[in-house]
Amino acid sequence: MSHNGSYPTTSSFRRVVGLCNRPLSKKDAYLPDDPRLDIVSGIDLMQSVSSVTDQLKAKVHDVESVEVVFFCAYIEAHDFESRREVNTRLLRTAIEAISGIAPNLESVILQTGGKGYGLEFSNELKISPPLHESMPRIPEPWRSKVFYYEQYDTLSELSKGKKWSFSEIRPDGIIGFVPGTNVMNLAQGIALYLTLYRVVPDTIPRSPWSGSRGALPRDAARLPFHA
Repeated sequence: MSHNGSYPTTSSFRRVVGLCNRPLSKKDAYLPDDPRLDIVSGIDLMQSVSSVTDQLKAKVHDVESVEVVFFCAYIEAHDFESRREVNTRLLRTAIEAISGIAPNLESVILQTGGKGYGLEFSNELKISPPLHESMPRIPEPWRSKVFYYEQYDTLSELSKGKKWSFSEIRPDGIIGFVPGTNVMNLAQGIALYLTLYRVVPDTIPRSPWSGSRGALPRDAARLPFHA
């Protein structure tokens, strides 16, 4: 959000509003004191489209003027099918709600990531870097386990015949700051491992790598940037 206040120019966006379900203030999010930036809590995308529409109208000032939507919502689930179902539903609900009340909507940007390249199946698939967004979808039986693909197809369906278009951004890792704990933070996980390793009696001075051998070159190269 803070980058959108100045990139690509300081006048690119009149206003940037971040939505979340849990309580979160601008101060707790470490956002700059910029009147163009705001955070609105209590938007529950697990509700019906009509309910989310009412929430947006009630809580987001001038929501009808929205032109660009960045979709980054995510809910973890215990299996691939549940993860695909719940996260596709989140996206569909959000886009149906906002597109129904924002006639000037121009663009939807879908944030995906490494799952789109098959990184969670690196033991079964050959991953050939450098990774790029024009790569084809991974083959079955793994393809149907990647919910990003269904999200993309959902946007393709919803955008047909509409004035707005959509795009997908698919970094395999995001380098930056988050205002709180995050289970996807590589540096945090390794730091916890090293901390626990340090307090175990009689351990050797140098800790062994905690991941798989195949992950070592990629993750070790990425770690200094995360840390």
